[in-house]
Amino acid sequence: MTPAENKIFYSRMFNLALPIALQHLMLASVAAADAMMLGRVAQAEMTVGIMVGNELGAGKLEQGKRYGIKLRNVSWAIGLLSTALVLAVTPFVVRFVILTDEARRYLTVMMVIMAIYMIGRSVNTITINGVLDGGGDTLFDMYCLAVSMWGIAIPLALAGAFFFHWPVLAVYACTCLDEVGKIPWVMIHFNKYKWVRDLTREREQG
Repeated sequence: MTPAENKIFYSRMFNLALPIALQHLMLASVAAADAMMLGRVAQAEMTVGIMVGNELGAGKLEQGKRYGIKLRNVSWAIGLLSTALVLAVTPFVVRFVILTDEARRYLTVMMVIMAIYMIGRSVNTITINGVLDGGGDTLFDMYCLAVSMWGIAIPLALAGAFFFHWPVLAVYACTCLDEVGKIPWVMIHFNKYKWVRDLTREREQG
């Protein structure tokens, strides 16, 4: 090819490759942001468990209860903020990703589902694995996970995919149902305050 043809060729290649590169960069950024948020939630979970456990273990039940309530409220704030952030970036991600119209619609709905899922993930992780486990209420964690995931979300998704032939987005929503669906159960159990107890004293009496 002549130098002029080479210039045209490379110019066209650059114009084609740049959007693809930006697309993958944005998808990687979303994945990295998601990983960071989940990492922060996991870190918060450990901190919450230590804070609540220390107070309850010292016999300061009312103080431990107050900590638990405040941290439950913080979990809601973090979840709602995470949802707002995902919803805010969704139009930009969808706009810059090279997809067919149908695939673009799929991506939009999936990100909305994921945004709602973030509320459940934040609230349940901090409330269950932080506050409840910090108070020694670990059996509820096991029951809640078994019922919501293996008793509801996964069977419903399998039934929707193989028996009822639901749309793929409905099946995807079912896979995310475990975290969102158990929020009412978690809040009801939290408000019974069975986790407000001094495990140290129970061991001494036992």
